[in-house]
Amino acid sequence: MRFWTVLAVWCLAAVATANPIVPIYPAYISSERLEIEMGQTAARVSGQFHFATAGKVEAPHDEGDVHLNVPIWLPENPKEGDQTVADFYATFRPNLNILTAQTRPIFDRAFDFQLRIDGRPHAINGFSLADVSTRKSRRFSTKEWLYPGFTHVLVYVTFDPKVLKRNPLFQLSYRQPLRLRGAQTETFYVPTFEHLPEGHSTGNLDRYSLSLKNPGPGVLSALDYCIPARSLMTLPLIHGTPIHVICKK
Repeated sequence: MRFWTVLAVWCLAAVATANPIVPIYPAYISSERLEIEMGQTAARVSGQFHFATAGKVEAPHDEGDVHLNVPIWLPENPKEGDQTVADFYATFRPNLNILTAQTRPIFDRAFDFQLRIDGRPHAINGFSLADVSTRKSRRFSTKEWLYPGFTHVLVYVTFDPKVLKRNPLFQLSYRQPLRLRGAQTETFYVPTFEHLPEGHSTGNLDRYSLSLKNPGPGVLSALDYCIPARSLMTLPLIHGTPIHVICKK
């Protein structure tokens, strides 16, 4: 569906696009529960969610793959991240990247991306790194996903649409590097839910929620809330609402 000093929500796309984001196949995230635990240099994002089909599905969409796209935010400046961020920028360039035996360990150290469908590990196809260095290049990124000091990667996953008919449990976990600014760390995320049926709201905490964990030290601030050390707060997931999390130590 995703995260964060965290935070966030995933964008799954499939034609399913959503938090994780869903775009060609007409599916949407019918429930999502996220938990983000703040760390010293990265946040751990974990969650579980279900998809539902939005309306009648007919060929050729029913014969194609579902495309699941997951955005992960990271510092735009490698000097404002930890060593995994510096190594990532030294290895990969903007736009589409295919992982190889040589580059996969560097990607894994930075993001440790893990996806399970009904308890079974599912591989990724690759990822793209957004170029936000110029106004012209930023035109190719989703406007709501842009925030000063951050860029994002978009992880690509595909699977057979027949999988959705079983209503499987999707479990996603990954590392989101924090922006390090002296005694302050921060991260950014935008919940994205596509193909929601008319009248369907993600404001129901029983079905859509984000729990922010602050193990300390320091105080987290997000969406006008303060979360003291050794505390947890549960927030709603609202489509398109940016979440900028700051930790002051």
